[in-house]
Amino acid sequence: MNNTKRKLTDKLSKKERELQEVESNFEILKQNHALDIAARQAEIKTLSDIIKILPSDGEEEECRTIRPSSKAGMTQALLKDRGEPMHIKEILPAIDPGKENNTQNRASLAGTLRSYVSKHEVFKLTAPNTFALIEWGDNPPGKTSFNEGEQGKDETPNWLS
Repeated sequence: MNNTKRKLTDKLSKKERELQEVESNFEILKQNHALDIAARQAEIKTLSDIIKILPSDGEEEECRTIRPSSKAGMTQALLKDRGEPMHIKEILPAIDPGKENNTQNRASLAGTLRSYVSKHEVFKLTAPNTFALIEWGDNPPGKTSFNEGEQGKDETPNWLS
């Protein structure tokens, strides 16, 4: 019986070691899977954050669209027509001839245009209070026939229509 007890004790010890080994392996696998899960969750969060930052479909174009009857819209049309950067002192009387060309009115229009400049949309500054269209890059297209005096005085410039 002594021999049987020893065999069973040895067998019990062996099974306990096997169990410890399995538990140890299980803990290692659990840690590896936890790291893998954490890495995947971080990747998902990063992608989600990037998607939130990007503009929605069509939003990119919408932010560059200016209502044509607004002061900014008329300025955009005026600059396209003239084909060269213009100072705010020239822009204000051209888009609103009835408005007094004083510091307050120029500052108001310049502030409106600068809001587009700060967002890098539509307008850019080429000198203090001198605005150009971003679409021109560094080379404005030049004057159009309206500026060269070929358009009759009775005709309405296309940016006022």
